[in-house]
Amino acid sequence: MLGARRLEALDGRPLNWRGVSAVVTSSLRRRFGFVALAIAALCCFSPASFAALLVDFKTLPISPSDPEVRWSAGGLVAAPSANGSQGNGDGLMPIGIQTVGGLIIETPLTVVAPAQGGSINLLNGGSTTFSDVTLILSNLNATGNASAFSGLVDQPIGGGSFKLQSTSQGVGGPVDLLVGTIASGNISGIQNSDAGSVLSGEVTYTGGLILNALNTALGKAAGTPAAGGSLTFSLLDIDNKLTISAASGRLSDFSANATGQFGTPVVPEPASLSLLAIGAFGILLRRRNQY
Repeated sequence: MLGARRLEALDGRPLNWRGVSAVVTSSLRRRFGFVALAIAALCCFSPASFAALLVDFKTLPISPSDPEVRWSAGGLVAAPSANGSQGNGDGLMPIGIQTVGGLIIETPLTVVAPAQGGSINLLNGGSTTFSDVTLILSNLNATGNASAFSGLVDQPIGGGSFKLQSTSQGVGGPVDLLVGTIASGNISGIQNSDAGSVLSGEVTYTGGLILNALNTALGKAAGTPAAGGSLTFSLLDIDNKLTISAASGRLSDFSANATGQFGTPVVPEPASLSLLAIGAFGILLRRRNQY
């Protein structure tokens, strides 16, 4: 997966990120060629801090005509402007008959929320899957002009917020699964290509069922914010190749498919977190097997 950071299990033990990156680069080379491969190298081998997987998200099925994100003068947005990340109310139905619209997410944490579409994967370390999830991004606006260097383009974006909400088909309508703030970020890629990535600055998680489960696993009080997180995702099938607008100085408008991860700081030891480590590793293996 393009844009993925190096991962550790939630108990601090390193995962085999070289093996993961090999799967990533092999898949990207087959599908997108060396342009996407170069972006993957930038993301996988950058000096970014190690992060533990908190949420893995993707769209299923992928539809280039139904993008997950859009970039314009109004900033980087997801639902409802980009209908690929807008749930359409079928999250309690079998995944095989769900239609385009909404994300499928998985966390290594056990989240008991069947009424909101949560499905616990007992054979995958107790991880939890939600489908038909809505992603909302707010106030991720340009903080300056885009820059170009050696064939790469980079667009700084300012602080904003995000929200992952469960399917509207669930009991009580959409429920917050994960909510937080994003300090800053960058949209990067190879100039004139149709693939790129978004790398955030510090993410602070402030609410949602997944944060509640994380606090429970760590023995912390409910509602305790979790700082030091990250958001990393790929941009694929970009409809307007990455260029800098001569008129505005920022990246030109585009829409794209997105798949990525939310991370949280590595938590030292507690043996009680070993099941979470298994869940995180199982998610990576499941994604690898899809390739």
